[in-house]
Amino acid sequence: MFDKCFNNQANILTGVHCYNKATGFGGVGILGKASCAQTRIDNCYMDYNSILLEDPEQMHITNTFFLGDGNVKLRAVNGEVHGLTIVNNMFSGNDNWVPIVSLDQSDAKFHKVGQVVIDNNVVNDMVLKATKARKTVAGKGKKWTADFQSVLVFKDLVSHVDYSLYVKNHGGNTTLPAHAITSVKNNKVVVEATAEVDGVVSVAVDQYLAPGETNHLH
Repeated sequence: MFDKCFNNQANILTGVHCYNKATGFGGVGILGKASCAQTRIDNCYMDYNSILLEDPEQMHITNTFFLGDGNVKLRAVNGEVHGLTIVNNMFSGNDNWVPIVSLDQSDAKFHKVGQVVIDNNVVNDMVLKATKARKTVAGKGKKWTADFQSVLVFKDLVSHVDYSLYVKNHGGNTTLPAHAITSVKNNKVVVEATAEVDGVVSVAVDQYLAPGETNHLH
C-alpha cells in the first residue's frame, strides 16, 4: 500500500504531507519505481511513512521531515544505484532505532553503486546512516582500528580514505614512528605504526565513486 507512486522520469514532489498506512505496519508513503529517474523530492512531510526507491537513478531527497520511524528504503531489482542524494533531512523515531536508510536486497544484491551521497541528515531516536563518516580512535599501541560498519550504508564498500596520526606527549624526545593504513575491509580501516605510541588516529571515509572512477581499495 502506498500513497504516491512514480513510474516515469523527471518528476518533482514538493510540499506534500504523506499520511498513509504507517511504515511499522508495512505501509509506504512514496514509491519510486526503477523507471522513475531524474526525480526530486523536496520539503515534504513523511508522517509515519517511508520512501521506497527501486534501483534509484538520479534521485534527490532533501529538506524533508520523517516522523515516527519513517525512513528511506532502497530496494535492489537489478542491483544498481546511480546518482542518488539524500541530504539535509530530519528524522525523528519512536525509540525503535530504525536506520534512516535501509537496504532491501531480498531479490537481488546491490553490485553497482556510483555517485551516491547520503550525508548531513539529523536524527533523533533512529540510527544514523551515511555514505561519508569520520571517526577517531585513541590509545597507546601500534595498531588502531576505525570501525564504520554501523554507519555506512553499503556493506564492505569504502571508496576513499584519509587519516592522520597524532602522537600525544611526544616532546621531541623520541623518534616518531612510520605509520600506514594496512587494511580496508568490511568497512573497517586499520592503521599500524612501527613503534608503540600514545596516539590518536583520525579517519575519514566515503562510498562515493565518480563516473569512470575505479575503486582501488577493493
